Amino acid sequence: MASSGSFNTGSSSGRYLTFSWWINSQSTENNTTTIGWQLVGAGSSGYVIVSEVKVTIDGSQAFYRSTSTHQKVYVGTVVASGTKTITHNADGSRSFSVSVGAGIYQWAISDSVGYSSGSWSLTSIPRKATLNSAPDFTDEDNPKITYTNKAGNAVTSLDACISFDGSNDDIPYRALTKTGSSYTFNLTDAERTTLRNYVLDGSNSKNVIFYVRTTIGSYTGYSTLTKKLTITNATPTISPTVVDSNSTTKALTGDANKLIRYHSNAAVAMNPTFKKGASVKTYKITNGDKSLSTASGTFNKVEKNSFAFSVTDNRGLSASQTITKTMVNYVHLTCNLEVNRPNALGEMTFKISGNYFNGSFGSVANALTLYYSMEYEGGGISAQQVTPTLSGNTYSIEIPLTGLDYKKKYTFKAWAEDKLEEAETKEITTYTLPVFDWSSEDFNFNVPVTFSEGYVNTNKVLWSGAYYMNGSQTITLAEPVSEQANGLVLVFSGYDTTNSAAKDSSINTFFVSKKQVELFPDCGHTFILGINAGFSGMAAKYLYFTDTTVYGHSGNTTSGTNSGISFNNSNYVLRYVIGV
Repeated sequence: MASSGSFNTGSSSGRYLTFSWWINSQSTENNTTTIGWQLVGAGSSGYVIVSEVKVTIDGSQAFYRSTSTHQKVYVGTVVASGTKTITHNADGSRSFSVSVGAGIYQWAISDSVGYSSGSWSLTSIPRKATLNSAPDFTDEDNPKITYTNKAGNAVTSLDACISFDGSNDDIPYRALTKTGSSYTFNLTDAERTTLRNYVLDGSNSKNVIFYVRTTIGSYTGYSTLTKKLTITNATPTISPTVVDSNSTTKALTGDANKLIRYHSNAAVAMNPTFKKGASVKTYKITNGDKSLSTASGTFNKVEKNSFAFSVTDNRGLSASQTITKTMVNYVHLTCNLEVNRPNALGEMTFKISGNYFNGSFGSVANALTLYYSMEYEGGGISAQQVTPTLSGNTYSIEIPLTGLDYKKKYTFKAWAEDKLEEAETKEITTYTLPVFDWSSEDFNFNVPVTFSEGYVNTNKVLWSGAYYMNGSQTITLAEPVSEQANGLVLVFSGYDTTNSAAKDSSINTFFVSKKQVELFPDCGHTFILGINAGFSGMAAKYLYFTDTTVYGHSGNTTSGTNSGISFNNSNYVLRYVIGV
């Protein structure tokens, strides 16, 4: 960039003219430069004879003298001079050119005019200020920028703002010191809220644009830098609670914070706090294989004491917490009846046994009440209470009977009650014959006794419940498989996933022999289930067996389509394991 310049015209016998220019002044406000110029005689002969002279500056004629006159000009004498005001480009830059035509001769007037020229770039005029630096910042910061304003106090106004996308001054313009070099945005609470509301669409940070605006008269220029805004200390918090909402179980435990397996209804609440303008995107509360997608709700008849809470806000920030409650490991009450063969003398022993929670709930200890009935034509026992022997979480009692009349049928039934459940057996009917009988045609010795309309009940419920048999569920049998006469019968039923309740329909049963368990312990066994004969609601369960346990697999709650068959393994639960 130049502040002055010169060139020589063509010469004749060592005679020529020199054009020179220089900056007289520059106007920052008007974006103009005024130059001074002159055309001077030069050369080695002491003088120059000049005829026609024409000076053109920046495309317009600045001086002209015709060919009809001539002038003897001594070296150093000014032929022509003047000033010229040149308007710069919008950014303050400008180039211009000069051409000079002159007839120069020694003795006679030249027939033509020779032209010479030069061009230069003027010193730029300061226009917009430059934004030198701006920081990545958080919504709690007061970001500081640095800038350079070469125009100084010549500017009409100098401002800075923060924009989200360049279309608006979202954090409004504020004045900068025209002769300063830095500025700190001391953000108001309202402006911080504006920033936070900008970052609410799945991200915790976004780019923003810092602007410095320079106004000089009618000229406006901008300098920008793009930086990252991050919302800090905005992670949501939760204060989850889990309490028993079942009045019956609360009365037994005396503590709403304690749960009883299979019976307590766990009322859960997440109690979230969203920060800095955020709102919820997703809720999830999980208990075992059940879950809720709301901030609160109830898990009925809970089987697990661990509750996992998680929430995600619309910035994508998450909070989670797991609560583990004290749980009373209640055992489902069962009642089994075994009737042995009466002998020919009318003597027999029958057995009542089952599973029972033998412990305290907290405020109240569990208590077992056991009854049996025996009916026969003309009499019986309607409800005889008996006291069984307790062993851990099982009970049993053997009851001897004598004096059974071979002419009568006897029907037996047993039932049990504790603080939470009732269980009863089916009726078993049997009758006996005398030791011998005779007629005119024959004589019979009747040993052993036979049965009519009845059976010897060797079936035992070794476990009952409603399990998906997922990878975390294991059943402990009341008696080993090896102690059963033949093996196990598995009873599956349909499951209402919407209401989390087992259905007494779509019953599927399978026999597993005791030899099978012996040959393949801890090996996978597959059971194919269906709702009806139309192959709808297809599912499968994959189970493992040991002598004392049955345990599940993670695939027992999956769904999909395979080999053209749609399936949903959550449509079924295991209800009973029966020893046979």
